[in-house]
Amino acid sequence: VEADTYLGSTLNSLGLAHKESKHCHPAQQQICLGILFDTVKMTKSIPQQKLTEIKAELLNWSHKRFASRHDLQSLSCRLLFVAKCSAPARLFINSILADLRAAPEVGTLRLSQTTLDDIQWFQELMPHYNAISLIHHPPLQPAHQVDLDACLSGIGARSGDVFLHGTVS
Repeated sequence: VEADTYLGSTLNSLGLAHKESKHCHPAQQQICLGILFDTVKMTKSIPQQKLTEIKAELLNWSHKRFASRHDLQSLSCRLLFVAKCSAPARLFINSILADLRAAPEVGTLRLSQTTLDDIQWFQELMPHYNAISLIHHPPLQPAHQVDLDACLSGIGARSGDVFLHGTVS
């Protein structure tokens, strides 16, 4: 409390604008720029209230078949915000961005089935994938990396300088 009061008086004496309502005490969970940071779980996620708002908007989108460029821009911005806290979300924005690139300056565009499917993914699975770790996980060293490939007739793998292959019967 003392530190907050001191900071407020220092900012006032310097003539810097700040909102007293935005001042908050130290906490293990803190919302900053619309993202919830949890220092116990070491994660960042979308707060529940924001998640509820986005789900309501997605429900409206699930009934749309046409959209304007402006509407697609608004939706993609919201979902890119979600992607900051959801690892798989970025994969499901690509079709929306593709529709956005194809949208005319004036008028509407028929939404692709892929976009409608991706909107459905966000509705159903976004709450389950709402958090990413704040702890950096460096990639595996090349000696520990394994590459696999398979088809109906065979399989192959590589790890470092070792190559394996076989046929499937």
